[in-house]
Amino acid sequence: MKCNPISFHGNEGAVGLSRWIEKFESVFGISNCAKENKVMFAAATLQGLALTWWNNQFATMARAVANIKSWTEMKAKMMEEFCPPKEIQRMEHEL
Repeated sequence: MKCNPISFHGNEGAVGLSRWIEKFESVFGISNCAKENKVMFAAATLQGLALTWWNNQFATMARAVANIKSWTEMKAKMMEEFCPPKEIQRMEHEL
């Protein structure tokens, strides 16, 4: 936590989520975070809507199973949830 990771609230949109992911990947590199701890560490910074969504993930699976998900799986699930296809299309169109 000394690396000062940013929180993700779930209302930042695709750009906010992408920045959060980039920041976390940087923090993982700096802190030498063990592969098996990445999801648990990242989940600890979720707040608001994102935290509610993550907690609901536990309703469908055991906490131990959710915590052993890979960072890649967590990123994919979060992109699926917090990056609506319309927003992605709008961003692609702007580029």
